Amino acid sequence: MTLRNQSGFTILEIMIAIVVLAIFLTLAVPSFQAALQNNRLTSATNGFVTAMQFARSEAISRRAPVTVCGSSDGSTCNDDWETGWIVFLDGNNEGTTAAVVDEVIRVWPTFAGGATNAGDEPDFIRFLGNGLVDGAAGTTYPVAFSMEMPGCTRDNARIIEIERTGRVSAQRTACS
Repeated sequence: MTLRNQSGFTILEIMIAIVVLAIFLTLAVPSFQAALQNNRLTSATNGFVTAMQFARSEAISRRAPVTVCGSSDGSTCNDDWETGWIVFLDGNNEGTTAAVVDEVIRVWPTFAGGATNAGDEPDFIRFLGNGLVDGAAGTTYPVAFSMEMPGCTRDNARIIEIERTGRVSAQRTACS
């Protein structure tokens, strides 16, 4: 009778591998969740900045006031930027403190992943036909929006500023 070599893992080797895997997952999962939250916030920030740049571009190309405001239904303004926002042609309302939706140009949905938006939060931002922001619309400039995700840590929040010249910028900031 010949003896054959047995191959495989012992119980002890499997237990050590499981312990090492558990330690690795304990360390890696929180970092992975933070990375996911950061990516979601970056996406929401980019969408918001894109809407502002799009509105400015449309105002210049149409040579008419184009406004961005918070909107939950995609057709009327409300003062809640977290429910979504719309870009619309604002007719002849230059210099007024009210926005009237003449023609909706584009609709953006609510922020993904539960992002919140705080800060100056004007009711609307109106870009004029020359690319400037309507300073007579009852808002002081620069307007600063603060965006962050639930459970935000360290410097993973964003500040979005809109200058009177129409320049839109975003930068990292500390969580509140």
